[in-house]
This record gives sequence, structure tokens and C-alpha cells, in this order.
Amino acid sequence: MEFELKVDLNALNHLGTNLYSNVPAVLSELIANAWDADSSEVRLDIFDDAYGEKTIVVKDNGCGMDELEMQNKFLTVGYTRRPSVDHDLTKRGRKVMGRKGIGKLSVFSIAEDIQIYTCKNGCELGLRLKTEKIQNDISQNRKHHPPRIRDIPSEYLDKPSGTTIVLSKLKKRVYSSLDSNLRNRIARRFNVWNDGFSLLIDDKAVTFEDRDYFHKLEFAIVYGDYDKTRFNHLTNNHLQERDGELCNGTTHRVSGWIGLVKESGQLQENNENLNRLTILARGKVALEDILKRVSEGDHYTKYLIGELDADFMDLTDQEDIATSDRLDFLQSDQRYIDLSSFVRRELKFLEKERKEYKEEDGRRKAEEISVIKDWFDNMKGDAKKSAIKLFGRINTIATDVEHRKLIYKHGILAFEYLYQKEMLSKPNRYNVDNLDSFTDIFLELDDIEASWYY
Repeated sequence: MEFELKVDLNALNHLGTNLYSNVPAVLSELIANAWDADSSEVRLDIFDDAYGEKTIVVKDNGCGMDELEMQNKFLTVGYTRRPSVDHDLTKRGRKVMGRKGIGKLSVFSIAEDIQIYTCKNGCELGLRLKTEKIQNDISQNRKHHPPRIRDIPSEYLDKPSGTTIVLSKLKKRVYSSLDSNLRNRIARRFNVWNDGFSLLIDDKAVTFEDRDYFHKLEFAIVYGDYDKTRFNHLTNNHLQERDGELCNGTTHRVSGWIGLVKESGQLQENNENLNRLTILARGKVALEDILKRVSEGDHYTKYLIGELDADFMDLTDQEDIATSDRLDFLQSDQRYIDLSSFVRRELKFLEKERKEYKEEDGRRKAEEISVIKDWFDNMKGDAKKSAIKLFGRINTIATDVEHRKLIYKHGILAFEYLYQKEMLSKPNRYNVDNLDSFTDIFLELDDIEASWYY
């Protein structure tokens, strides 16, 4: 059988070479294909070839492909993986991740040479795709026939079935992504590591712990049936459980979590910003970040990170609302609108909870200083309540112990002055994002500062 790759040059450029901007997203497409092929294990290895060039190998033990499947499924761009509800699940009962049939083109965005080795029922098959040759044939209006690979390296195939993709002649911009953080980035793109499916990167299995951010959280809200043991380091008042129901009148629910870290710098990881709220569907990232769309720029969101599983965003029996790269949604769809409303609602709840635990933590930290504890113990009624709010605000903006002490010094002086002027409510009208306006309070302290220091 002579094989033929059927794709328009314009489609190849837009859906292949220019579709994906990062390596983890491309490799995730290959891993998702392995999931859909009912693989129990995927191996991802990166090594230098004889010429010192990087090569990526993704090998699975799934169902593999025969010649007809290679032509109709892999080499036919736009092959519909889920034409009906009957094809919603794999033979092993997994929810199928693929849908549009264009994810396979993503490999062209990072590699010039792609080798495909597959085996089904003991029958081996190898093909080679070269970007330059494909583009040249298409531009000349010629059919492109990928050449067979006759001598298949034994290490690339496991019988009786499986598929291996070898990516070589990588584009130079790809090299910077092949670092020690690749494991973390891929681990964060899936939610299926405990479902009889394992990914090994350089012989080491990827786990949920490779997400490497649970330990950074100082507060979290957990939704639905999400595994709460990942937040065992949090005390009871710093871990909340909430129902994942989107809104009245719909059966759609989410599971997952939204959390806050102590310092915003904890969310900066080399060239990656973890300050985001990711949406997953069918165990795979479907929207990188919904936070930047629904946040109103509130100060506390700079400390936020989270993941929400929302399978209802990718239902086979309903319209496909995912964009071409499957990393976004059509924002006019009611499901997206409901999800956005849910996130906004939960952000408001999170803001309120953060204020309360910051006030409590602020009071505790303040009382660790004996002179402040003595001052606070002499407070009564509304003055004491206002003092707690003051400690909470200081706890929110302080960057370290010395900074906190400095703000305590000025804050207590200001508090006493405002108390004398019956203006205890005034600090609540200032936003912590605008500290310049807050310092205006201190301009009139000259007349009492000396006496209070004495």
C-alpha cells in the first residue's frame, strides 16, 4: 500500500508549524494520543544524537496501528476521533481526549524530521515525515507520499503492539524548553496519573507531586471529590471545602482547587508564571488560564494558583467549543459563561476568606512582640476589632519580619492618632494596592510622635 499525507500547505502552516508555542504542549498531544490508544505506559526520552543534536522519543504500549489505520487516522488531518457518543470511550473505558484530529500536526512546530514506528498484532510499520519535503510537494501541487522505513530499530517497538514517535532536527528555539522543569510542566498538563496510566521521563515516573506547587500553598479551597490529602500541610482553618456546582438550574459541576501562596514570588519559576487558574477537561489542560479573563486586578489574585476539572466543557454529544489548538474555548458558549461566573463568585469568596485568616495570622504575629501584645490587651470593644483589622492589613502587605515591625511602628502610631480623632474607620477606605495614599495618614503625626515614643 502506498501512503499519502493529505493536507493543504496553508493548513500545515497554521495548524502545524505555527500552532503551538511551547514544547510541553506538543508533547502533551503525543501523550494524549497514547492515552486514547489505551496505553498503560508511555516513555519520554531526550538524548543527543551522534552529531550532538537533541532527539525526543515518545514510546507507548498502546493498541498501535495497521496500514489502514495509519492512512485514515494518522495521515488524514482532521480525522474525527469522536464522531458520536459511541466513540466517547476507549476499549478500556477511558474518556477519549482527542477530538479534532489535528493535534498530530503539532510535531511540525518543533521538529523537521518525524519518524513513526507502530506495531499492531505483531505487524510492524515505519514511516518518515520531513517538513521541508512535505512543504515542497504541497507547494508544487504534488501528492506527498511518506517513505517507509524498512529497518526498524528494535528498541523503538514493543510487540505485540505500540507506537513510537521520534522527533529529530529540532528547531533551535526548542532547546531552552528541554530543561529540568520539563517534567513539572508536563505533570501540570494532565490529571490522569493515578488511572492505570504512567508516563516515564528518563525512566522516572511522573506523579502529581511533580506539579511542585502544593507545598507552596498557605490556603486552599477544594471542590467536589478532589483528593484533599494533597493539602495535608494546611491547618483546618486554612483549608475549605466547597460544592462545585456552577449555578442553579444546571447539573454542571467542577472539581479541583484554588489556592493562595504566601509570597507572589513563589509563583515565578524560571520563565514560567504559575499565577494562573487552569481549566482541565477529560484529564487534560483545556484552557491555560481563565484567571486573567475574570480577575478585576485585585491585589490578592497575585498570590493565586489553581486547577479546576470541568469535563462538561468537552461533551461529545454537544457542540465542540474548543478552539483549533484545543487550548481555549468559544467565549460566547453558555458553558463558558457559566464557568466564568462560577470563578468570579469563588474569587470573591476567596478574597473574604483571605482577609479573615490574614487578620487572625496578623494578630498572632503581632502578639509575639511583647510591647504590642501589652498595647493590644488594653484595647476594648470596637477599638480592639479595628486593631485586629490593622494587624491583618499589615500581615497582607509586609514582605518580611523587619518590614512588618516597621509597619507596626508607624501603624500603631497612626492608629492611636486616628482613635483620638474618632477616625478608626478611615484605614478601611484605603486600598493596599495604593500605599502612597495610605501614607498620607502619617503626615499629621509630628505633633504626637515624640510623645508616643517617650
